[in-house]
Amino acid sequence: MIAQRYATGVNNANKEVNFLSSPVVSSPLDTLAQLRKPLQNQPSQQAKKTLYKRAKAKYISNNLALKLKDLRSDLERSYFRTFGCASTLEQKGEKITGMYCNNRWCLVCNRIRTAKLIKGYMQPLSELNDPYFVTLTTPNVGEDELRDHIKYMTRTFTKIKDMHRKAKQPIKGLRKTECTHSKQRNNYNPHFHIIVEGKQTAQAIISQWVNRIEGANIEAQDMRPADENSIYELFKYFTKIQYKGGTNLKALDTIFQAMRGLRTFQPMGIKKVSEDVEEIHSEIYEEIEKREALWLWCEDDWIDTATGETLTGHSPTEAAKEIVKGFDAYKHKKPPRPPELSLNTKFYIKN
Repeated sequence: MIAQRYATGVNNANKEVNFLSSPVVSSPLDTLAQLRKPLQNQPSQQAKKTLYKRAKAKYISNNLALKLKDLRSDLERSYFRTFGCASTLEQKGEKITGMYCNNRWCLVCNRIRTAKLIKGYMQPLSELNDPYFVTLTTPNVGEDELRDHIKYMTRTFTKIKDMHRKAKQPIKGLRKTECTHSKQRNNYNPHFHIIVEGKQTAQAIISQWVNRIEGANIEAQDMRPADENSIYELFKYFTKIQYKGGTNLKALDTIFQAMRGLRTFQPMGIKKVSEDVEEIHSEIYEEIEKREALWLWCEDDWIDTATGETLTGHSPTEAAKEIVKGFDAYKHKKPPRPPELSLNTKFYIKN
């Protein structure tokens, strides 16, 4: 069972962490790195493209998670768990299975989540009559206010939705919460993107929003006819991880803490699709070489622990390296770690 092979998070403080808990691999990571070689029987272009993109996401996510972990915030252990996300993949025939962290900052999980949401919501959103893409904003807020302000926005929209329901004009569509950070003002802009049925409904929502939200400006709200591109736009990131000039990790951590346990998507009048990525997730690749293999992540690709072959042939592009380099653009002083929370963590493979 794959659940018996992989540990997905940090164990108790001061204990070693193993991502493999059964003696299935005998080669240490440095040996695997030295033995790495291209896959002999290449998969189809489509399968290779999919796996390559996942490797790129894993490379960036690992670097991001480790930098976020160094902030030693309340999410430290969750960031560390992302480092173990999909670190080991088990292949049986055409099926590849891994364990995933389901965290919002994890690009690997986000790719799976986005595909799942698009598949589940594309048809009902495409069937809306006269759909509109609405953006609802508020004045920016500071770090200490962010979480409460997002809850205030959600309560306000719920009141608007209830008012429409009582008037027998229920809102039909999908609402998404996003948040960005202003580098210049060092504050935050949480906002809603909504695809909703009907121009009149869109206009009414904006009017009611401005009347209920203190300081909301009618000119800062937006509505426009929605099309297929609008639907895809809705399922992009809920916050940016890359900004021109680098990534402010402290601001990212603030946003992730503010959104912890809160729902990103809220369907209205359409069937809900779960945002969660299953902890154990399998995918079928019909045009990949059938084999039984254990693939272990090593720096920038998964390596067959028996042969040393690389799964995707991924090598970080200059653009990816620039993104990772940007994680160091803002220097944050690490707070001292309390002794009881010290993580003397070692990564190793059991013999």
